[in-house]
Amino acid sequence: MYNKIRLFIIECVDPMDLLNERSEAEALEQVCKIFGHKVAKFIAYSEKDLIKYCRYISSIDSSHGPRGEEDMPLCIHISAHGNKKGIEFGSDFLR
Repeated sequence: MYNKIRLFIIECVDPMDLLNERSEAEALEQVCKIFGHKVAKFIAYSEKDLIKYCRYISSIDSSHGPRGEEDMPLCIHISAHGNKKGIEFGSDFLR
């Protein structure tokens, strides 16, 4: 059983968040690294970006990691604005 994870953060910051330097991904990345997790982050500005990053992440197979970490859990955290009907990536609203 692993107590460490591989985490990919996909964040969509709206233009005002970008101007005001508000980013959930930055804080989450720092905290996870303190606990020894492996973290990478992507900024998505549209539905196309989200799809592109998910396909990229899904290309991982057991031969890509260090020996002994093949079964380390792989997690994706999506950080975006939205409501109970869906989430926003730029001007794209995904249901």
